Amino acid sequence: MNKDGIIFENIVKYLLIYIICSGLAGYFIILTGNNIDYNLMYIIASVLFTLSIFYLFKHRNMNIFKYCCFTRISLMELFLSILIGIAFEMVFEMINSVMNLYRYFPDYNKYQELFTKIIKGNFFIVLLSIVIIGPILEEIIFRGLIFKELRKGMSISTSIILQSTIFAIIHGSIYQGFYAFILGILLSVMFYLSKSIWVPIIIHMASNMVALFGSLFIKTNINSAKEVIFIFVGITILILSFKYFYYQREKQRGINI
Repeated sequence: MNKDGIIFENIVKYLLIYIICSGLAGYFIILTGNNIDYNLMYIIASVLFTLSIFYLFKHRNMNIFKYCCFTRISLMELFLSILIGIAFEMVFEMINSVMNLYRYFPDYNKYQELFTKIIKGNFFIVLLSIVIIGPILEEIIFRGLIFKELRKGMSISTSIILQSTIFAIIHGSIYQGFYAFILGILLSVMFYLSKSIWVPIIIHMASNMVALFGSLFIKTNINSAKEVIFIFVGITILILSFKYFYYQREKQRGINI
C-alpha cells in the first residue's frame, strides 16, 4: 500500500474505533435499563477508546504519549493557553449573539435542546465529561493522531483544514460543526506551534469551561454595546496571548524576535 493509502487507512481506523466505542457505551447504558446519560456514555466511550488505542500502539511497538507529543509546557504557556481558550469562546459567543448567527443554522434549536439535556445531569459528571475528559480525548484523536497522520503526506495548511473538517463532521450538527471547524483550526495551529498536545488540550478545556459555566449561570441578557466591548476585549486578549505565546516559543528556540 502506498503512503497516502496508509494515511487514509489509519485515519479511518482511529475514527472507527471512536465510533464503535461510543456505540458500545450507549448499548451498555441501555442494557442497564437506565435512560441515556450522554455524559456517562461519553466517559465510558473514552475509557474504551483509550484502552483500544493503548493496545493498538503497543501492537505497533510505539509509545502513545511520545507519538501524541505529551511534552511539558511552562507555567506561562499554561496561563496563555487558558487565556486563549477563554477569549476564543467569549468572542465566538458574543459575535454569535450580535450577528444572530444561529438563524443561519436550521438545527440550532435541536442542538440547544440536546445541550440543555447534557448539562442538566450530575454537575460533577457533567464537569468531568465536558471540561476534562472531552477535551483530552478529542485532542488525542484529532490533533495527536489524525492531524499528525495528515502531516505525513500533506502541507501544514492542508492538514489543518482537513483535520478541522473531520473534527466538524464528527460533531454531528451543522451549528456545532461550524463552531468545531473554527476551533479545530485554532487548536491545530497551537499544536503545530507548541509541539505539545497539552496546549490544545488546555485551550479546549478553557473554552468548554466558559461555554458550560456561561450556560449554567449567566441568565441575564447583555445589551449590544456591552457585547461589542466584550468582542473587542476578547479579540485583544486573543491576539496578545497568541503573539506572546509565539514570542516565548521562538525565544526558547534561541531566535531573536
